Amino acid sequence: MSSRKGKKFGLTALFPIKSAADAAQLRALLRSFDAHESGSPLSALPIVHMARFIVIDHLPYQEFPAQAERLNRQYLLFVCEFDGEDIGTLVGAFHAHAAETLVSVWRHCAGFPEGRGPYAIAAYFDACQIDTNLYFVDCPDDSLEDILRALAAKRAFTDFVLQVQSDGPSPEALRERFLRAWSDLESRPAPGAGSM
Repeated sequence: MSSRKGKKFGLTALFPIKSAADAAQLRALLRSFDAHESGSPLSALPIVHMARFIVIDHLPYQEFPAQAERLNRQYLLFVCEFDGEDIGTLVGAFHAHAAETLVSVWRHCAGFPEGRGPYAIAAYFDACQIDTNLYFVDCPDDSLEDILRALAAKRAFTDFVLQVQSDGPSPEALRERFLRAWSDLESRPAPGAGSM
């Protein structure tokens, strides 16, 4: 399947929005995510690497000789990269960590099976999915936790180098400080999603 690469799944889905009023409410809700303390309520999902929401109002007209095309309704485009084998993994993570966010967003979409459980919601997402034909993944076998740990190590190493450059320690002191910094880094818990 073109939507999978290694241990990751790339979901692209178009969900029809119920009405213009629902589209306006959905747009306001999605804008409110910017004020969330961790950057997004989707940061609560420990498998999500990246997610984007776009409300599509109309199709662009590219001038003659193209014909102007109109949409009969507005759509929610949802693009998400996550650790897992299928859409059920993502829906399960939503149910476990952000069920309120799931319902608050998709209740504005036509056909959303609110209150019918994760299997019905996974089937709904699957029905709205568009195959991802050019799915590029830089680290296909690394989990979100692996990547966050690597970023934390890079940041800690950069801080270490900047500090020792200004201090100019002896080689023995440099080695001792590096081993202490490395031990400290290994003992830290993994950074949480949305923390970097």
